[in-house]
This record gives sequence, structure tokens and C-alpha cells, in this order.
Amino acid sequence: MQASNPRINNWVNDNKDLLHIYKGKWIAYNSTGLIASAPSLDAVCQAASLITNDYIVYFVNPDMFGVRFRPIHFRSISFHDWQPLYPVNLQFKEKNIQLNMLIDSGADGSLISYETGISLGLTVGEGETRQEAKGIGGGTLKYVWRDISVTIDGYTITAPVAWILEGTNQEEIIGRQVVFDQFDIEFKQAEEQIIFRFRGDQPVKAV
Repeated sequence: MQASNPRINNWVNDNKDLLHIYKGKWIAYNSTGLIASAPSLDAVCQAASLITNDYIVYFVNPDMFGVRFRPIHFRSISFHDWQPLYPVNLQFKEKNIQLNMLIDSGADGSLISYETGISLGLTVGEGETRQEAKGIGGGTLKYVWRDISVTIDGYTITAPVAWILEGTNQEEIIGRQVVFDQFDIEFKQAEEQIIFRFRGDQPVKAV
């Protein structure tokens, strides 16, 4: 299937109509369009890797369709239907993956889903303390912090990322901690564009 718009950084927003049939699944895509889909992250990576090494993965959360400010729903207002998503490469030791992540200035820290952490080779040590945070809707989420290499537009930094130890959580978020200190980030909603400006003098070689 061909993408309806070649703007790779905004591919998910440009192709929401296409993604309806992939609710609850992982997809892989690149500038040519959608190349694979599967129920799990490892499965979609395996399928996409048979075709090309150049792809981005994304979980099609059913909650992305429609307006949802949990627990309150607004149905009668007009809004700009755009999510600030951006391709980010994550690496832990020898494993790496490129994800389309939500760039969220309202999130204190970055977080990845349980499945993404497993794909990166993360483990929880015996007796390691699992921290808790309040989730949307009043529930709690257990997580552990991991230092992960984060590459954006060829610039690599190391940032703490919360690995959510709940299999039902599929959020992939870049939050403020460290990342927003290392990059000046500009959101242009009218143009559906995010601009990252690295604040350092020299980029670290991307993986």
C-alpha cells in the first residue's frame, strides 16, 4: 500500500484513514508506504526486515481515532486532527529500533511500552524496586527507569526512559526530561510540523 503523502515524519497523521483496519496492531512503514503489520512488535520487525532495513514502527492505538480527553469526551467542537509524532531511534546495548513517538511537552519523562522494552532487550533484576505512577483515569502503572540512547535527526543523547511493566500500555512518548534540555523543539500545528534544533556543538554519530 502506498502512503497518501510522502512526508515521512507525518506519515501516521496523513494516513489515518488507512490505519483504521490496523487498530490494535503494530505496523512498519517507510517513504514507500506501509510494508508490514502484525499483532506484536517482534513479528512486525521480522516481517519488515525481510523487505528492507529502512523502516519505522508504530502501534496503532485504537484511542487515536476520534477526540478523547479522558475521562471527559468533547464531541461537538472543531479541532485540528493532528498528533505531534516524530521518528525516534532508540538503542540499548546492541539492540535498536526506530519508533514513531509522541512528542509531549506535558509529560515529565519519556516512556516506552512493555513490548518495546522487551524488543530492546530490557530486563528487570530480581528484587529490583518497581516504581508506580498515576495513569490516565486514576489507575497506577508500574515502571522502571532505564538509560537509553535516543537519536533524533542524527543527534544522539542518553536519556532516562520509563519502561512501563504493564502489557496493556502501548504508549511511546518522548517527554521533557533531558530531551527538552538538549533540543529546542518547535511545534507548528498549522503546518503539522515539529522542528528539532540540537543545542550542542557537535552531533554524536547516530546508530
